[in-house]
Amino acid sequence: MRFALCAGLATKLLVVSLACVSCGGGSPAAQDADGGATSEPGSGGGGGSSGEPHTGSGGHPSSHAGAASVGDAAGDAGAASVGDSAGNAGASSTADAPAGLWYGGVSLCGFTPDQLQASSSKNPQILIPIESLNEVSDVAFDASGNAWVVGVASDSIFRLSAGSLQKPASAEPDLVLSSSELKAPANLTFDANGALWVATRPPIVDGRVDEGSIMRFDVPDGKSGTLSLAPTTQLSSTTAGDLTSIGNITFDSAQNLWVSSLVGLLRFDNPLKKKGKVALEPGAVIDKGGYSNNIYFYSVAFDGDGALWAASSDGLHYLTSVTEFADPGSLEGRSSPEAHATIAGRADLLPGGGLAFDSAGNLWLARSNGVVMYSDPGSLSGAVDPTPAIDITVKGDAVLSTSSHLLFVPVAR
Repeated sequence: MRFALCAGLATKLLVVSLACVSCGGGSPAAQDADGGATSEPGSGGGGGSSGEPHTGSGGHPSSHAGAASVGDAAGDAGAASVGDSAGNAGASSTADAPAGLWYGGVSLCGFTPDQLQASSSKNPQILIPIESLNEVSDVAFDASGNAWVVGVASDSIFRLSAGSLQKPASAEPDLVLSSSELKAPANLTFDANGALWVATRPPIVDGRVDEGSIMRFDVPDGKSGTLSLAPTTQLSSTTAGDLTSIGNITFDSAQNLWVSSLVGLLRFDNPLKKKGKVALEPGAVIDKGGYSNNIYFYSVAFDGDGALWAASSDGLHYLTSVTEFADPGSLEGRSSPEAHATIAGRADLLPGGGLAFDSAGNLWLARSNGVVMYSDPGSLSGAVDPTPAIDITVKGDAVLSTSSHLLFVPVAR
């Protein structure tokens, strides 16, 4: 396992998140510092794996405009919860996870808290390559501060212990989880009980796109090495096509599961008690077909008031908006509700953008050239174009690609 600062790598750092759903799970090629294409995230992931590691290539919104208070992913300033890349809290509190703003790309990479205090043009400091993966598609942290990652070129899930993350120069997976049901895992999240949920995104084969599925794994304590495990739950939708090109999965505060896909944003109510293979009818669907701008939803995050925020893109994959739906829990059936607030996007910038809230309630958004922070997003309404309070640009090895995942890990207390 090797370690380097992002700015010093010779390889391209491709930050991957939600696959471009308009491309059936793929996404536009990332651009390097010279504008050239690197690789296309999301188009693979089904390469198979034996399960052995191998070598391969929050609180209420705040108006702190000048500072990025780094806390838990849910924006809860009073708790050190870990969570998923949708910016939502995990099962319990921990002080073991390394603090900062993390994302997945060719490697697992993270800004340290001191890098998030003001605008800059510095690349993130932390880089942990995962030798078995060509790209890290998603990362989630459990309640003990362990990082779980999935990515392109393996059907397995990799865990890096909290202890190893404190020493990134030697960090490597201590557990590799596989399953006969697990093909092309692409997204991760933990529920309030600590169970691991995984969404699959099958690659395009001969022009055909198969639907993904969502699985729950109850991983026994004390395991390390390699582990083959059957999913406790495997969810599908009662409506064909609902889970085509899954882009994001996360839980709201009521433990309803939200999914972004080619259809739009889907809410599956009360899935935690389900077992076996279950087809569920979504309790609500925010149908993208009801909007006039050919919108596609990518990342999803919830603020401290429970409002749902979604980064979105048009059919040409440009970042068009960040949309707030104020009361997502009240939605029923399939509809295209009016947004409470819409942050205008930059038509010249990829990607559709990852989202995360910090402990002060500030909203962070991933762009192709870096990350930006909007202070006091809860005060916004209607169509707005606020100036970011913080703008961190990156280049070269740290250039982001379509729909980069963002994940805050709390400051140790």
